[in-house]
Amino acid sequence: MSSQAQDHPSATDCLNVEKNDLGRQRWSSALAAASCVAYVLLLLVMPPPSVNASLPAFWRFPRKWVNQVISSGYELLGIEEVTRELRYGVFFFLTMLLLPWLVMALLRRGRFHDLGWRLPNRLTWRFLAISFVVSLPFVIWMALSPQFEPYYRPYLQAGATTFLTFYVAVLFCEHFFFHGFLLAVLRRGHRWPAPPPEDRSAPGGVRRALQWLGLAQPTRGARSVKMVTRWIGLPDGCVTAVVVSGLLFGAIHLGKDPREFALSFPGGFLVAFIAYRCNSFFAPLILHGLTAGAAVLVILLL
Repeated sequence: MSSQAQDHPSATDCLNVEKNDLGRQRWSSALAAASCVAYVLLLLVMPPPSVNASLPAFWRFPRKWVNQVISSGYELLGIEEVTRELRYGVFFFLTMLLLPWLVMALLRRGRFHDLGWRLPNRLTWRFLAISFVVSLPFVIWMALSPQFEPYYRPYLQAGATTFLTFYVAVLFCEHFFFHGFLLAVLRRGHRWPAPPPEDRSAPGGVRRALQWLGLAQPTRGARSVKMVTRWIGLPDGCVTAVVVSGLLFGAIHLGKDPREFALSFPGGFLVAFIAYRCNSFFAPLILHGLTAGAAVLVILLL
């Protein structure tokens, strides 16, 4: 009897092991969230010059150190004149793409598939079309702000080719970080979830129309927040990643036009959800490109 008891752990032992595993996962998730918040605040949030000058030295040091490394690289290459676009482009490449990917590689999560680099599912164009139409009035309202055009004027004056190349590169790095890396590292297991299921069993009516958009999914007896997330088709275990990613996405717009800053928070939550629901960080990348193009068009027309 004693030998069998040793070979077959009791239900209490199994429950304790599960609790310990869950505790480690929660601590790992909390550490990942705290590290990401500190990283974004110290490196990627760029307040206005008047505010930045009054910040403590420790806040300005990481960004200054990265810029010094970039400047040293240009000196080694013999490049004397560096444009604003090239300097910022390299900065964002290092801080939003290369360093985050190296972190995931050290965590053995460096496969691009685990970071949202996936083929978007068939819901993507439906989500993008409706999201673009819904966001268009807000984009126009933002572009009509008195402070919006002056902020982007220097970039637009650099020339169409330079501006488009710079903007596409920065946009890719930004969405890789916020809707690839963050949506992976902030989940338990530090990787993207399996593709969310899609139920289209409703015979017709409103529910069938909602399922055409990937909504009205089975809740399987869930309650509270999980019932809502399952109904909208968000995979389990993704709420924290969506919330933190959305807040940090809004935070990096500090110092820009007040309307753009205000809209970036709900926009951040929306595009994080779209990334998960469409199973690819390319989905929010495309949507952001469309809305940004609409804003530039409004500037040029006016």
